[in-house]
Amino acid sequence: MAPSAEPVSGQNKPYRSGDPRLAVVDEEAEQPPKFDDLYQERRYLKHRLALAFRIFAKFDLSEGVAGHITVRDPVDPTSFWVNPFGEIESIY
Repeated sequence: MAPSAEPVSGQNKPYRSGDPRLAVVDEEAEQPPKFDDLYQERRYLKHRLALAFRIFAKFDLSEGVAGHITVRDPVDPTSFWVNPFGEIESIY
């Protein structure tokens, strides 16, 4: 779909980022899934953490505190998963 050239209300310049109606967010889709089993939640979070590290590495956000991500373990709430400070290896 080509970007829209219609002006947004209150602006003189045209909207160039596509259809503004697509900016509506589905609130249900924005919520994280709910789990009955803490081990399933742990598996999901570990997977998401790995994805986050890959995204950080792709954009060279692996220097110093820029590459730091922490996730609390749902099975043991006193534990956290933390990458070693500033050590995200580039996967790409």
